[in-house]
Amino acid sequence: MSAEASSIAATAANARRDELARQWSVTIEEVRETATSSIAFGMRRGERVVLKCVGVACDEWDSGEVLAAYGGGCFARVLEHVPGAVLLERLEPGGALSRLVHEGRDDEATDIIASIAAQDPPHAPPAVTPRADRWIASFERYETSDDQQIDRPLVAAGRRRYEELCRTQTTHRLVHGDLQHENVLSSARGWVAIDPKGVLAERAFEAGAFLRNPNGILELMRDESIVNRRAERFARALRLDPGRVLDWGFAQAVLSLIWSREDGYDIRRDDPSLVLARTLFPRFG
Repeated sequence: MSAEASSIAATAANARRDELARQWSVTIEEVRETATSSIAFGMRRGERVVLKCVGVACDEWDSGEVLAAYGGGCFARVLEHVPGAVLLERLEPGGALSRLVHEGRDDEATDIIASIAAQDPPHAPPAVTPRADRWIASFERYETSDDQQIDRPLVAAGRRRYEELCRTQTTHRLVHGDLQHENVLSSARGWVAIDPKGVLAERAFEAGAFLRNPNGILELMRDESIVNRRAERFARALRLDPGRVLDWGFAQAVLSLIWSREDGYDIRRDDPSLVLARTLFPRFG
């Protein structure tokens, strides 16, 4: 997103934040901003809450409705939501799951992510929830572009595997879609997921994001034995095929690179998605 577009999105998010704070009786105490959203921490009727607003339509636009479908449990509890904005319980102490990995407790973190992935929503998914096969078009766009930053054999293999995975799914359930360590926070009731994208796909789809995270610990993506260990642990907890978990990890890593280019970012050699894709490429090349 360009600087001008980010500025427009931030302005819109701030305006919505203030309007919804009044409407939902939220007293704002602190505000944090990202490139596309405004996040306010405050109080409502004696409860500590978080109000998140996005300024433009994006993959977080329906996160409130997606979270509401999960009805709490391992997911943040929704108090109010409208398209582009959600009022949530505040999770405290709120530290990210990535801390465990930095402490050498990656297996424990993997088990926590798997336990969250195991939760089935008690409510119907939002009507606007995309199916995973919607993003096959992203591979097609890149292959017909002139861009050369992503290895063409990687793109071709990623597309073949992604298409095959979509074609052979036997179930389509609501999954988080970005279930990785920064989107799982500590709370008084355990580890809780936030910021879902919302995708209709098989459960193994959830492995895609966690296998290329946490950001900054590249040995987890570069060492094939570690990648395999993580995939097998995740698969065992959920009674999935470890090979299919790895397949989703590879295909989504390539897709993540394509989205980075479409958003205008250069691909660095240390990009976790690129590192993971290259580690797994011999399986498909």
